[in-house]
Amino acid sequence: MIFSKGLHLKVLSGQKTQTRRLVKEGDSLIYWPLVKEGDSLIYWPTACIFRKTKSGDIRLLWRVGQIYTIQSGRGKKGNGKFGITEIRKERLQDISENDARAEGCSGYCGYYCDIIVGHVDHVGPLEQFARLWDSLHKKSGTRWAENPEVWVLEIEYVGSN
Repeated sequence: MIFSKGLHLKVLSGQKTQTRRLVKEGDSLIYWPLVKEGDSLIYWPTACIFRKTKSGDIRLLWRVGQIYTIQSGRGKKGNGKFGITEIRKERLQDISENDARAEGCSGYCGYYCDIIVGHVDHVGPLEQFARLWDSLHKKSGTRWAENPEVWVLEIEYVGSN
């Protein structure tokens, strides 16, 4: 999974334990059972997000329990791995201050914020997250003020490649 603007470093350090991704048309949250453990069938519901593409294909995007590679950009070499521990859907502005911290926004906006949002100041974690979000999402319907639906992925760093 791609974490742009240096956010991969926050995942690698354990400072970022949540990530929000836009809900897109054709997305569905489905609880898919894990069905095999040894010779037994076990129905343990696992949250998965599927996307139906314009061509009608269905693609698995994310699944609780799956391990993913951390990338700093498209086509970049992976530099760590994380697992998804929980998935939920909410409106962007439903984020709490603790969730903003879990997104890697401590409220201190020094060197890190200068790189991401272009200036240094001291704001709370929610304001910092809103600025970060808008620096990453420029299209109409995706901005903080428009309060789009997002997938909240709870993540946990599990090691290097």
